[in-house]
Amino acid sequence: MIVSNSSPLIHLSKIGWLILLKKIFNRVVIPRAVFQETVIKGEDKGYLDAKLIRKATEEWIEVKDLEESQRKEFNLILKMAPIGHAEAEAIVLAKDMNLPILVDDLIAQRIAKSYEIETYWTTSVVLRAWKENIISKDKTKIIIEDLIESGLRIKPEVVLELMKKLS
Repeated sequence: MIVSNSSPLIHLSKIGWLILLKKIFNRVVIPRAVFQETVIKGEDKGYLDAKLIRKATEEWIEVKDLEESQRKEFNLILKMAPIGHAEAEAIVLAKDMNLPILVDDLIAQRIAKSYEIETYWTTSVVLRAWKENIISKDKTKIIIEDLIESGLRIKPEVVLELMKKLS
């Protein structure tokens, strides 16, 4: 099981590979703010990926609301750094549930690591899928290219490093 922020869900859905999260982690937990960003706002704009994420929330993605006791930590994180409500909620849930977190924002990653939360990037999940023989090496390269085309921001040096690992 893993806690996820919005970006990985959106980009993996856009390219048709949201199912990788189920295959690797079995279940995914998202805070209410992530559901609002990915499903509610996405459906309002007519995005297909929002419908795919909603369908997953009916099956294997669990939407959790922060408890009142978690609000203090949430507010502290928001004061610490310029991150969104969704990232802050995801960090709080990961910390309290003792789960890893999937987030593509560098600042959110650093905050999570400061709480000793295991962190994943979307690209590291794709690599893990390859290492666990869920997808082939060629499919891994295609997925990384598709993620970039979908708008996922990946530094060029990271792309080179990923492709080198897959050579």
